[in-house]
This record gives sequence, C-alpha cells and structure tokens, in this order.
Amino acid sequence: MDSGNDHPGRNVGHGVRAITAGSGRGGHQVGVLIDLSGPTSDWGKNQVKGQLDAMRWVNENGGINGKELQLVVIDDGYDPAKGVAGYNRLVDSEKVLGIYIQSTGTTITLAKKIVADGVATIAASFTAKFEDPAKTPFSFYVSPSYGTMGRIALKWIRDNWKDPGRNPKICYISRTTRTAATSSMSVRITPRRSVWTSPPTRWSTGRRRMPRSSSPT
Repeated sequence: MDSGNDHPGRNVGHGVRAITAGSGRGGHQVGVLIDLSGPTSDWGKNQVKGQLDAMRWVNENGGINGKELQLVVIDDGYDPAKGVAGYNRLVDSEKVLGIYIQSTGTTITLAKKIVADGVATIAASFTAKFEDPAKTPFSFYVSPSYGTMGRIALKWIRDNWKDPGRNPKICYISRTTRTAATSSMSVRITPRRSVWTSPPTRWSTGRRRMPRSSSPT
C-alpha cells in the first residue's frame, strides 16, 4: 500500500493524501496519520496493513456498538508540516473520534494542540514527554517509553554482567536530529546509577560503575 498510487484517495493539501477505508455509512471514524512514503515508509506500509486488517475484523464481528469502524488513513511522509496538515483535516473536516500518529516529529509538534483540542491520540512515538497525564491527558501509547526501555536494558545488563574484571561498554547510535535527540536524552539515567550515558548530538561511548545494590529509577 502506498500514498494513493494503488488507492484513489483524495488530496487534502500540502502533498498529503487521505484514504478512507470502510463503507462510509455513518460509522465511527478514526484517523491514522502514518508515513506511507518517506524514510520510514517500510514500517508504515506494513503497520497500516495490520490496522486495516483489524478494522475488517471488528466490522465482520459486529462493529462497535453496532456501527462500522472506519479508518481515514493519511500519509504524512514522516514530515511534521504534512502531519500538522493531516491532523487539521482529520479533526476539523473528518471529525474523527481519535487519531493514531506514527511520527515522533509530528507527535511532538502537535503536543500542545492535542491538549487544546481534547483529541484522544495513540502514538507510535514512545517519548517520555507523554508519560505525565497531568500535562498530556489525551496522549497514549501501548509500549514502555523510550526512557523506560533504556532503564530496563541497563538493569538487565547490570544484573547479568558476569565479568568481574571490567565494566560493560555500551554504544548508543542515533541520528543527530531533534526527534532522535528526544529519544536518546530520555534514556539517560542519573549518572550515579547508570552504566552509560551519551549526549544525543554525537556518537559516544562511555563507562560508569553501577552499584549493584541500587536500581535504576
């Protein structure tokens, strides 16, 4: 599946195309803001196939409260500007009940607007910026945050390291972009307790001794 080449879709501005899946007869509309083109489109194309399959399964089993589930899929090309245009279309014109957002850049750019609009969103961006329900009450994700994932990994390394003669060395490699920095900064743990930390703007390795009696927080 791609951004309209195999599906008729419709242009919604800023190079964004929307594809509506479902019969369109008064169902529950949910928006999908995903990259079917751009640098991570290999993931986006496969992910949207699963979402459409889930939609078909729901509808074949009675829908939601007797109404059909419809997905309005918009390709944002992993471009925040296109993502904002697509979001505005979904909220203002399509009147969707909620939105799935894949791109970290788009999710962060829209963070304040999502709160102001009161739109329920599920994001594939697991940045810790959305962990506090007091600040982002409408944003959800179905995974640990990047920071929690990092702490889990560091704790596993600490608990399972077998060589008493040296500390482990860990290398974290990331792109030097604003969204990549958001992910890598969130992995940092208090230096006293961390095996390794890395600034998000350059390649780096490091080593610290972690007290075995303490736990990452």
